[in-house]
Amino acid sequence: MTTQEMIFNYLKDEGFVPSYDEDRDIRFKYQMRNFIVSNYENDKQFLQIMMPYIFDVTAENRRAALEACNKINADKKIVKAVVMNDAVFLSTEILLDSTPEPKAFVMRMLDMLLGSQQAFYSILREM
Repeated sequence: MTTQEMIFNYLKDEGFVPSYDEDRDIRFKYQMRNFIVSNYENDKQFLQIMMPYIFDVTAENRRAALEACNKINADKKIVKAVVMNDAVFLSTEILLDSTPEPKAFVMRMLDMLLGSQQAFYSILREM
């Protein structure tokens, strides 16, 4: 079973409504927010869960967005905050062992993303 299939089945068993997109990424909602499990066919031990488009970046707020991303990257474990396509994306990335058990890490990764989103917004408010 591939990593994608394992995560897809786990999400489905937990009551989520996952679906595959054209790249075989998994898309689903949690806490009314969008998430993507990236498909890395050639690296079965790598797992990336993204929270896309959490903030629109404009010429006026670009510097603040980059500074907030930098703070998230410095303060949060396994979370990356990046500016892509004029938006901020958050992601969590881990390497899996040979017998991964999704219930041991998926929900924590999702909650880390949600917490980082709130921290990002708090950082921006404080600027």
